[in-house]
Amino acid sequence: MEVIEFCHRHVSMPIAPEPHVYSAHRHYLHFRREDGQARFADEINTIFARNHLAYELQANGEVRRILPPVLREALTSSEFRSEDEQLNRLLESARRRFSDPDFHVRYDAVRDLWDAFERLKTLEPPHDIRRSSTALIARATQEPDPSVGGRIRLSLLKGGTDSQTVLTQSYAEETRMGNVPIAVDV
Repeated sequence: MEVIEFCHRHVSMPIAPEPHVYSAHRHYLHFRREDGQARFADEINTIFARNHLAYELQANGEVRRILPPVLREALTSSEFRSEDEQLNRLLESARRRFSDPDFHVRYDAVRDLWDAFERLKTLEPPHDIRRSSTALIARATQEPDPSVGGRIRLSLLKGGTDSQTVLTQSYAEETRMGNVPIAVDV
């Protein structure tokens, strides 16, 4: 992705070739950077689309992941305004990193989300971590309230599995593993 971004910064479209008196050929001495960048972006985005890659080269030269519409809308419209500034920072950091094309940056976004969940457990009354975790999972998996604009439904799991069961099992597994960093091969 870095090579594509580098090329975008330096590409230009040649214009108005000038004839060269020797050998009856032309030289391109004038260029339009904006035209070249636009054409380059169109061609790169076509390659991404043909190969079913969820990326897009934007006009500013940055390659971004294309998120599913429902997720993209939720991430762009969310505002984190809890009373806990640390929680707000973790959630904002996760949102900002989630659509990055670099796998390691997205991995850090998931870690930020997990840290935010851990932070929430300490803020949720009662201050018993196990009971707080159960209460948070129950709240996260309840049906969205249409009067509030709804939320992303977590029940979009394969096989009709109850999302509360899946999250509870997942949380139990993560707790069993502890906070041991996992090596990730790319």
